[in-house]
Amino acid sequence: MIFHYQPLVSWPFFFGILAILWLIGMASFYFQWKKRTKAGRIVLRMLFFFGFVTCLSLLVLRPQRKLAPQERQILVYEDGLDKATVDFWKDTLKTRRTVALSKYKPGMEKVILLGDNFDRAALYPLKDLDFQWILPERQGGIRALSWKGFLRKGEVQRLAFEVFSEKEKSTLAVSGAKHDSTSLKKGWNTGLLEFYPSGLGQAEFPLTLDKDTLVSVRFFIGAASPKKYHFQLGFPGAETRMLESWLREKGETVSEEIKLSRETVLQSGNSANTLQVLLVDPAQLGLRSVQDAVKSGNAALIVVNVAQPVETAKNLNRLFGTDFQVEQSTQNESRTLKNVMEALPYFFAERAGQKLLQERSIAIQYAGSSPVAMSLVSASYPLALQGKTGEYDLIWGELFGLLEPDESHAWRMEAPLLTGFSKELQLMADSLPEQLAWEADTLTWSRSPVNPYLVSGSLQVEDSTWVRLDSGFSVFAYGKDDLPSLQAAALIHEIQQSATQNPTGESKLGNPISPWIWMVGMLLFLGLLWLEPKLS
Repeated sequence: MIFHYQPLVSWPFFFGILAILWLIGMASFYFQWKKRTKAGRIVLRMLFFFGFVTCLSLLVLRPQRKLAPQERQILVYEDGLDKATVDFWKDTLKTRRTVALSKYKPGMEKVILLGDNFDRAALYPLKDLDFQWILPERQGGIRALSWKGFLRKGEVQRLAFEVFSEKEKSTLAVSGAKHDSTSLKKGWNTGLLEFYPSGLGQAEFPLTLDKDTLVSVRFFIGAASPKKYHFQLGFPGAETRMLESWLREKGETVSEEIKLSRETVLQSGNSANTLQVLLVDPAQLGLRSVQDAVKSGNAALIVVNVAQPVETAKNLNRLFGTDFQVEQSTQNESRTLKNVMEALPYFFAERAGQKLLQERSIAIQYAGSSPVAMSLVSASYPLALQGKTGEYDLIWGELFGLLEPDESHAWRMEAPLLTGFSKELQLMADSLPEQLAWEADTLTWSRSPVNPYLVSGSLQVEDSTWVRLDSGFSVFAYGKDDLPSLQAAALIHEIQQSATQNPTGESKLGNPISPWIWMVGMLLFLGLLWLEPKLS
């Protein structure tokens, strides 16, 4: 049996007192021996004294029996949770003890909390404990869910999820949108749903699992800002022609500049003073106008029609301070991606500060305030020609969504906003207010030390409803009944962050031995020391 101790006094003080007691005891026995007391009686008295000192030492040291892992933990479950779920986790964790949360009293054991529906008052007994939380595994259980609270019309919405499925195969989908479903396997599934919502203003799309609605995904769709996509190329190919047509069909402003030779330049479209995305081939990177547009932060840059990826990457790194690294993947003339799109037989190495798309065939990195992208895709247009417009939309919609420069007035917020919990809200604008008044509350902004046109604040709403912040943005606050597991996760995270952690760690957990044992032992041996001379 293994013990550890939690002494009431410091070790030097303890050993000092112990030495004094032994000195007094040995002196007493010495004088008794000088008085020619029988050796047997002296030995008996020494045993009684040894027992007294041992009990006193153990009373001060407070020994605790080190518990086995199964004895060290207790399963505390949500009130009203079905017995089958409790028994399942009790057997899975090999835990001997279980108790309802309302009946739990804090002790020295390791707490494992089971459930998905709690309030602050119920979790109060756990406020200073380092406990582990387990979410029940049931069909449609949500452990994580997030999406953009604000996006422009035509922008792709991305919904990250972690959902549990009891079936071997089920389908998670966003109803009312295109290209918005994915297959789930049995157990916890993590993934990303991408879809293009339609309409303007407050939007609501049900998230369904096998046609059962899990939650309504609510966000705000703002009006699309005018943008200008400018193609500056040496020679237009089928790839860029299809991309220009696709952008025009989306209602975007597209201009073109084809430099056939030093004297022959073909231009089309106007050059409206709006947000720009420049699409160039490697030969145009030496132009001062292209370099100035990127370095001034007025345009995002995409390098297409790449023939020599290693040299092009080095040129971009030299001009804009990026860190693109290209590696050859095969000796073939091209490589085919999973979506049957053709790319050069190279791929981008993963580097800090870069985002890689399409099986590492597209890389994005910021050069100052402007995003710079390089594409190794050689033929995506066959997808559109074959009628696979959805796949084509996803490829270029994702890229342009990440490359568009900051707009003069834009909101940024990650949804969902949970009632009772704060969420960071950002506003990008030319003229920034010091405060934002909405309904009966006021939100105070803090200005970004890096970007003078960006402010942020913490938004907290107590009621489950749409909250209108201005004419161009509203946010929905989800109540406990809408997303109970996410509410529980936020509450538990808040409690664990503010808890006073035990610095000695879990390894010190044990079962304390009652101090009454040592106190009774002390009295017993003292009584024997007093009684022994009387009996003789």
